[in-house]
Amino acid sequence: MVGRGVAWVGVAVVAVAVVVLHVVGTGTVDPVTQTISDYVVLQDGAALLGLAAAGLIAAGLAGAVSLSATARRLLLLWAAAVLLVAVFPTNLPGQPADVSALVHRWAGALVFALPPLAGVVGARSAGSRRVPLLAASVAAAVAAGAFLLAHAPHVLAGADVFPWLGLVERVAYVALLALLIVFAAPAPAAPPPLLATPASPVGPATGRTA
Repeated sequence: MVGRGVAWVGVAVVAVAVVVLHVVGTGTVDPVTQTISDYVVLQDGAALLGLAAAGLIAAGLAGAVSLSATARRLLLLWAAAVLLVAVFPTNLPGQPADVSALVHRWAGALVFALPPLAGVVGARSAGSRRVPLLAASVAAAVAAGAFLLAHAPHVLAGADVFPWLGLVERVAYVALLALLIVFAAPAPAAPPPLLATPASPVGPATGRTA
């Protein structure tokens, strides 16, 4: 129950930080074409992005407690990737990518790729949580894959940025947050057992005949 509460608080922190970034960055960052990381250009952008990263880590680690050991290791690696994304900001729009931006990009790929993998791995031993965990993991994997494929030509070959890259990333971001909530969700309650019909009492046999 505590893990679920921490996960919800973490996701709420992420949501508030990202909403504030969008409001403050109106007219500066285009949410359709630019990624959330581009809000680093704002005066308080780095601080708000760091707050969002802290919320992500809290939510992810809270949900990791209820998963298998292998899934927990994947989420620990994911938390390290989130930290790298926060510590190494991306390059400013229009500027060439430096070492910080390269670390940010590759760590960012892990941020989107590892949670669905952890969910699939964890679902193998999740019991009654298997179906919702698999469903959320597949949805997050599809959204993350779409974002990474849309971003890959620009990162790997210097191609023009996909025109809807920011929109695709935000869809993947929402799917990621939903998956973190599912990680921490309790197992569905088991149905009550069927009531057995009580047997009729049998009196002792006397063994006598009339």
